[in-house]
Order: sequence, then structure tokens, then C-alpha cells
Amino acid sequence: MRAIFAVLLLFPTIAVGQTLNDLTLRWGVRNKTTYRMLEFNQNCGRWTAPDIVYIKFNNRYQELSIGGGGVLFNSKHVKIVHEEYFVQAMGPDAKSARYVQPWTKVKYTLTPRLGGEAVYFPYLPVNRAGNFQQVVERAKLEYDFKRFKLGGGYGAYDPGKDQAWQHRPFLTGTLKSRWGDLELWLQRLPQPPPPEPPQRGFQIQIRYAVTFIVEEK
Repeated sequence: MRAIFAVLLLFPTIAVGQTLNDLTLRWGVRNKTTYRMLEFNQNCGRWTAPDIVYIKFNNRYQELSIGGGGVLFNSKHVKIVHEEYFVQAMGPDAKSARYVQPWTKVKYTLTPRLGGEAVYFPYLPVNRAGNFQQVVERAKLEYDFKRFKLGGGYGAYDPGKDQAWQHRPFLTGTLKSRWGDLELWLQRLPQPPPPEPPQRGFQIQIRYAVTFIVEEK
């Protein structure tokens, strides 16, 4: 935990002018809760810092991530954001694993109503307890109906250790309001490798995101 606090000291508040404070809550459920996530970050201009993420999969494994970054490229149709995180795994199954996590988001706008985004990040272990993993968190395309959005996409997870990729396509709908955006995913369950029997059904993910604007004098 001392390493986490050391990283926090590297990311003082960078607010000069208008600061956007983003709060994101996520909850995954199947026949029971599969994960809970809380994220808070500050954005000023092209920079994001700090960015703090806590995710709880169960009582035996959780992750706390601290990072920051900024916009690498921004045009009418494409925006690329990159951040670097330090990740501390916690819980009995975590074995105190630590990772460096390069995180990249590509946002694309095809028309004023049609667009989406893709997010990819690997887990790069920095101690023996960790193992290399990869996540395509989302690659989605949505149509904006002003008050709500509908679309679909693809997610995937590579657990490493010579295991196969887990493919997770999904459908998504987002209700937009001045109090934030509420997004619902209906995502297919990943299929385990043989000889395990295939899984049937879907996982539901609920995502709520809101932005607070702070004016610095």
C-alpha cells in the first residue's frame, strides 16, 4: 500500500481554469454479482490526473489502480487518449501482485449520430506474483437518438498462462440526462476451454457516469 500512496504524490491536482471531475460506477451481475467498480478522475485541458479506480470481483480478489495521462491526438473524427496506471492487486487470491497498465482509448465519430470507442489495456507484471494479461474492455458502435443511444460491440479477455482468449460480444443501450448517463450492457458469457461444458446465457452490466464541472479562480 505504501507504493500506492507514493504514486498518489506524483499526481497533484492540475486544475487551472475549468476542471472536469468524472465519477463512474459499474456493476456486473449474472446469477450473482460478478464485479463492482468505482472510478474518479480529474480532467483539465488535455490532461487527466489523478485517475483512481477500485474494482472488487469478490472477497478474495480486488484491484486498486492509480494513474494519469492525456490526449495524444484529437481531430474531427478520431480522439486518442492514453494513460499509465500502477495496479495493486489485493485479497487472498491476489498474492500481492503488482502491475503497470498502459491504457488506451480510441474514440471515433463516423457521423454526427454514429460513433463509438475502443479501449485496450494489458497487465504488465512488476513482481513474480503477477502474470501477463490483456483486455479489450470494449470496442463498440452506437447510434445517438439524442435522449438515448443504442449499439453493440465486442469485448475480450486474455488470462495469459497459455489460456485461450475469452470472447464477449454485447448489446448496449444508454439513457442520457443532465444527471449523467446510465448504460446497460447485455454481454454473452465467455466460453471456457474444453473439456469444460459451454456456458449459456448473458451477463448484465450497469454503468453510470456523471461529470462535475469546477471553475478555478
